[in-house]
Parts: sequence; structure tokens; C-alpha cells
Amino acid sequence: MNDCADQPSFYPFYILRANLRRELGHPGRLGDLQKAQAQAPDEWRPILSLSRYYLENEDWTAALSIVKQGYHQYPDNYYLGLQLAKCLMHTKQLDQAISLMNNMTVLPNEGASEGRNSWRESHLLSAFNAIEAKDFDQVLKHISLARTWPENMGIGKPYHVDERLEDFIQLICSTSDNAAQRARLFRRITHYRAEHKQTPYSSLDLLGILLLRATENHKEADKILERWKKLEPEALALKWAIAFLEENQQEIDRLSKEKPLIKEAFPYEILFEDRSFNFIKKLYELGLLDKSTHAVNNELTNNLD
Repeated sequence: MNDCADQPSFYPFYILRANLRRELGHPGRLGDLQKAQAQAPDEWRPILSLSRYYLENEDWTAALSIVKQGYHQYPDNYYLGLQLAKCLMHTKQLDQAISLMNNMTVLPNEGASEGRNSWRESHLLSAFNAIEAKDFDQVLKHISLARTWPENMGIGKPYHVDERLEDFIQLICSTSDNAAQRARLFRRITHYRAEHKQTPYSSLDLLGILLLRATENHKEADKILERWKKLEPEALALKWAIAFLEENQQEIDRLSKEKPLIKEAFPYEILFEDRSFNFIKKLYELGLLDKSTHAVNNELTNNLD
């Protein structure tokens, strides 16, 4: 792989070699991507590849700087546009990220889910910011937008969408004067696992467990937890959930720093990714998981029958 050194004057060679280094776990990937960009500074693919490298390594500033320059050169390139939106999101420039996504058009393609993920997650992060500011009207506004599937993001809404995170945030942030709506949200979360047995278990199952326990339905809560243990015994989200339920602060702190294991996929296989886990940890950091008991007051439980 290194026999050619830096002799080829064909930039795709360096992108390909960088990809091989990544798959094999070999060093030198950054150098190859920098070489590709140096050889073809006016091509968009080296810009995107280099920005993605920095994003994967959590160097958000470098990733943003590179793709911002590239998008200025290619303002109609939605690959660069989506990467820029993601970088803006990671650098907490949420309004800019949302505005950018509102004004771009992503053509339907295999990777179009990336755009909708960035759309949802930008609005979820905005909702968390509004929670910290105690602006609950803005919280509900962003949660409502997080549920949407804009046509310009290049992917249509599937038949089934897991919205337990949005439901939970709306439940704990909405006023008690709409008990019927809050009861519906509560039911959607607590009945989700029974009604969607084939959906992969994830950090969102912790929300159902908490609400079930809050209403003394320990049998159903324990059933969900035991089934999760059986199906995904090594899942990081499961271990974190158990530490939380057992009030093991040391384990919570340790597991919060770990990254989920990346499973190998077969060709054309789409692996499940627990994209909500970071938001569950954010709920914990803000003390909002404890509010599950407050969400279940007498007015709410009276509407569950």
C-alpha cells in the first residue's frame, strides 16, 4: 500500500488509499487526504473527505473551516451543504445549521438519511438550549420541528418512526392544563415496546422503564429490562441504563465517556445506530430523567384509564 509513496499525481488515488488505511486501521490517513486536497484544491471530493476525517476525530473547528470554504466554492453541492450543517451543529451554531438546511435541496439518495438526522438533532439540541433558558414555548416549537421530515432533505417519512425521545421531552415540558394530551404521550412511551416488539432495543427503552416504574408497574418495566439484557447484553446504552437505575454514579461517569462499539456490516446491510443515546445522557446531565416521576401526577394518571 505504501510502495507508491507520494508519486501518483492522481488525487483519487490518495482518497482511496486513505479509505483503505481506515478499514485496515493503518496510520497515514490524514496525510493522504491532505495530499489529495493539495493536488486538487478546486475539487469538492477532497474537501469533503478531509472535513469528514476531522469530524470523525471530533476536531469540529477544522472540519468546519475546510467545508465552509468548499461550500463557498460549490454552493449548490448538497454533500458539502449537509457536511457544513453537521459541522455547524457540532460547533453549537444551531440557528445557522437550521437556516442552511431550510434553504438547501437534497436529492433522494442512499445517504439522504444523514440530512434528516442532522435536521432532527439540530432541533433537539435547540430544544435542550431552550430548556436551560426555561423558554418552554421554544422547547415545544423545536420538538414539533424535530418530528418533521422536510421534503427538501431528500427522504420521505417511513411508515414507523420512533419518537419516544420527542414524546418524553414534550411530556415533561408541557403544562398540566392539557392532561389528555399528556396522557397520550405517556401511553405512547409506556406501550411502545409491547406494540413494537421487532424494533431494536435502545437507550429510549429506559424512558419507558422509568415511566412504568413511576406508576408502580414494576412487572412490565422489569420485563422490558430483562428482554433488553437478553438481546443486547453488551450494548453500552444498556450498561449505562443499568448503572442509572442502580444509582451507580461511578459507573455512570465511566460509561458516559465510552463510545459504542462499531459493528461490522455485511455488504448492503444497514446496522441500527442508537442516535438518541447522547440525548438521553443530556437529559440526565440536566436532571430531567428524574422528572419522570413529576410527569406522572394524579391528573395524568387519572386520564390513563
